[in-house]
Amino acid sequence: NLVMKMPEPPLDEPIRRNVKRKVTLIELLDAFDHARKDSKEYQLIERQRRAERLRLSEKARKRMVGTAHEDHVEDDVEVVWEKIKNSRGRTMSLFELCETRGREDVIKTFMSVLFLVYDNKIRVYQKQFPYGKIYIKYLCSPSTS
Repeated sequence: NLVMKMPEPPLDEPIRRNVKRKVTLIELLDAFDHARKDSKEYQLIERQRRAERLRLSEKARKRMVGTAHEDHVEDDVEVVWEKIKNSRGRTMSLFELCETRGREDVIKTFMSVLFLVYDNKIRVYQKQFPYGKIYIKYLCSPSTS
């Protein structure tokens, strides 16, 4: 016979208090009132936790504005490339390509320039390394785009 006989688990009897007197109605109502108050406190604390989580989430989201924005790299590269093509082959500085001198705009323009260097469309150099102006030289012929 392949069936193994396992011993029967012992039946656990419910734990009963050995009390000398019965619980009064007042004690029972007090216990229910205490449980109700505990439940209300728990619900209040849970609401406060949810509100705090939401507040921290919103605060983190606001802090991320400007740092984790949607990048439109292809569009940025295209805009910079059009400006360079419209320069008719003259050498220009990085700041001439920027819309503004703002940090985000300079970084966006510099990244676009790096992509164009990678595509061998332009050459980038500095006359005074490492703190001089960054110059961009157009490498493609005017008929090429």
